[in-house]
Amino acid sequence: MGQISSLQRAIQHARVRLESISSPSDVWAFVVRISAFTAGRKFKIESLIAYDAKLTGKLAYRKLQKYYSGGKYDFNGIYLPALDKYDYGNLSELYSCVNDVLGVYLNNGDDYSWEYVDELDKRLVEGVYCYRKPEEGCEIIVHEGDVVLDLGAWIGDFSAYASKKGATVYAFEPMEGTRALLEKTVQYNEGNGGRIIVMPLGVGNENEEIEFYHYKGHAASSTFSAGHSEGSRNTEKVKVVKLDDWVASENIEVDFIKADIEGFERNMLQGATNVLKAQQPVLSLCTYHNHDDPDVMKGIILSANPSYKIIQRRMKLFAYVPGK
Repeated sequence: MGQISSLQRAIQHARVRLESISSPSDVWAFVVRISAFTAGRKFKIESLIAYDAKLTGKLAYRKLQKYYSGGKYDFNGIYLPALDKYDYGNLSELYSCVNDVLGVYLNNGDDYSWEYVDELDKRLVEGVYCYRKPEEGCEIIVHEGDVVLDLGAWIGDFSAYASKKGATVYAFEPMEGTRALLEKTVQYNEGNGGRIIVMPLGVGNENEEIEFYHYKGHAASSTFSAGHSEGSRNTEKVKVVKLDDWVASENIEVDFIKADIEGFERNMLQGATNVLKAQQPVLSLCTYHNHDDPDVMKGIILSANPSYKIIQRRMKLFAYVPGK
């Protein structure tokens, strides 16, 4: 999850977990889980880290069961593949995504008004991907007919959401094992308004093949960045493309770029300067993997196109060109 201290991460998780508690057993699991998380990370005790993951995964499994329907999860018409009850790491990640990615859709009528999102940003683990401040020309939302790039698609939670909104989504996911679940998401959401096209690629500042590190805890934190590869068990070679070249070869006009690519966001932006200059898509990018992400990424965007307006939230950067 980038360079966030164990204590900071524990506090962020605590805010979300407290909202999810519904029984005395949940309270006990929460207390034990936070203790195990903090001690395990601080002292690098593998058994405590594993116990933390198990408790969190079990809690997530229970919370997700209310959405279970016919072998998949049904989030009010957005469908994702059900995960094995013992896949603790990915279950906890999915539950966080339900709050971060689908929470506003499920609980606030898909209304991303800035006042609501700013308040929500204080309580979520990572924060949402959309943001509206119409009085300033800010509309970081998915519209029907948009072309959306979901960079770091994982199992397709944001892709499924954008498809439900009527967008054509290019879901970039370089990890072979994860793409099996992503393909199920594509299948489950066929005819759901838009469409999802799986791209077995990473994105960066060069067209090349590079090493991809598999994260031990859950696939969503797998990464190209060796410095973020703590807990990685193995690697695979994957193809990386520059968005400038890829967009030109596909002959498409991009409206929305979402990126959660574990520290490679700056590399992606360096490889997309022509897209930022000519097409001016709205941007929704994670900025918590490196301590200087907000400043570095803002600099790349404004260097490519000074017309962009930047909104930095706690862990997300939103960018748009007024009047676009």
